[in-house]
Amino acid sequence: MIDDKWITITNKFKRTCVVCNRAMMTGDLILWNKETSQSMHHPEMCKFLGTRKKMPSRRQTKAPVINQKALDEKRLFDRIEQYTFPVEVRKIG
Repeated sequence: MIDDKWITITNKFKRTCVVCNRAMMTGDLILWNKETSQSMHHPEMCKFLGTRKKMPSRRQTKAPVINQKALDEKRLFDRIEQYTFPVEVRKIG
């Protein structure tokens, strides 16, 4: 995985390791990729820390807000679609 594109540098910014998804502290020695600008711990450190689930991005745009009237109309339309028309009415009894 590590080739000549990865160089060892001293971390100057808050970063997240692309291998183990853990924070890298400023001042730590890390590997940095010249081409992709990705950064990672040294492999021994990633093994020691273990991997972590990737956290969802906090920069995502929020889902569009649907107003209540439009939501009620959609639910009513979905409910009406369940029935077949014309409805046959019979007297029981």
